[in-house]
Amino acid sequence: MPFRMDEDRLAWDLQHAPSIKLLKADHAALLIGFLYNQFKYTQRVAVPLAELVEQLDGYLENQNEHDSGRYARTAQAYITEWADQQHQFIRIAVY
Repeated sequence: MPFRMDEDRLAWDLQHAPSIKLLKADHAALLIGFLYNQFKYTQRVAVPLAELVEQLDGYLENQNEHDSGRYARTAQAYITEWADQQHQFIRIAVY
């Protein structure tokens, strides 16, 4: 049986599916590029929060050297947003 597109399901996915939310996110290129380098490229599944903030700070500094002021927020602000209830792109675990 051929697959049929269900508009209601598609609309729900466009609003709620994490992968689509990620692609539609503000600064998606920053988010995907940075997280790829921190997790996929290094083959890690977890990074200590302090290290992640430090790495993002350096990444932002490098990006802003090429395009001054493109990313005006702090590394901590970006990470906090990426982990918040609305976005959930990363998970901050407290042990």
